[in-house]
Amino acid sequence: MTAQTEFHAAVDRVGAARRAEEDQDWALTAGGRLLMEEVLERRIVEALDEVAEQVAAAQEPAQELFGDPLTWARGQEAAWREQGVALKAPPTTSPRDFAVETLIIASFYAGLFLLYELITWSWADPLKLSFLLAPLALALTSRTIAAVHTAVTAARSHTAGVLAAVAAALPGIALSVGAFALGNPVTLPGTAMLGFLGAVVAYALLAWATALAWPARPARTAAPHDDASWYGALGAALRSRGDLTDSRVKEILAEARSHAQEAGTSPAEEFGAAEAYAQRFAPNRAVAARRRAWLMTGVAGLALLTSVLSLIDGQLRPWTGLWLLLVVVIAALEWRRARKLS
Repeated sequence: MTAQTEFHAAVDRVGAARRAEEDQDWALTAGGRLLMEEVLERRIVEALDEVAEQVAAAQEPAQELFGDPLTWARGQEAAWREQGVALKAPPTTSPRDFAVETLIIASFYAGLFLLYELITWSWADPLKLSFLLAPLALALTSRTIAAVHTAVTAARSHTAGVLAAVAAALPGIALSVGAFALGNPVTLPGTAMLGFLGAVVAYALLAWATALAWPARPARTAAPHDDASWYGALGAALRSRGDLTDSRVKEILAEARSHAQEAGTSPAEEFGAAEAYAQRFAPNRAVAARRRAWLMTGVAGLALLTSVLSLIDGQLRPWTGLWLLLVVVIAALEWRRARKLS
């Protein structure tokens, strides 16, 4: 049984406790909120099973016993943090996950190209080899940038992660440009629209086949064997969250060292597992919002550059302008949200 199936089974158990659909809806809302916060699904299942037991014993609606589902979910997450319970899996990427996710992203990019063909009425455009290669090149670039940013951020700092991601983007951009440059002169039978549709299906099937042929293995993380490695694991876990500033991470590390020294114990004995201790600290949602805003600002800058180059070449199309407008609006909304949270 997969984790997602376990979640839905837990929701069903809440509904079956009184055989009431309202309880099932409550559990789906509460559990869905925790899923959106990327809480480990096994934690959510455990919490929902406790809800099911209490609903069955009291024979009262979950809404009356636990209140608003979203409020309950926030309170549950806060309680887990206070208890030092591990809430989220560390952001690690195995070679298998990298391959499967890259193929899924390639299918998504091919879908975007297909959508562009549809809305611009370019149904009769000839099929170029680049149309089949570009989605994979772009997907490989995107996934590599994300993996490099995640790894370097965990090991060093958010700033170092951003710089490393920019550096990783350069060869990826060269690969994507090369796919277009080498593939554009080669015309294949059929139309571009059919080619993109085929690419969507082909990359999705490849992702599915790869996932089946390459079974996932549970990640193995060695427990820190000394104080230095424990503090290193704590720093990596804190930085990987993405909702704390580098200065706040340094402050937490300094406080942990000071407290352990005063207590005369090792940090593992004093605080428990580093990953669980890292999740005791409340998230700074303003930090995460600002980082999303900067990301969308960068995307808007790239869209603006593309529009300017198209204008210089005399090939600016209305859809290019609409794309730029959409990205700018999203960036503005992200900055508005960041200001509200600050």
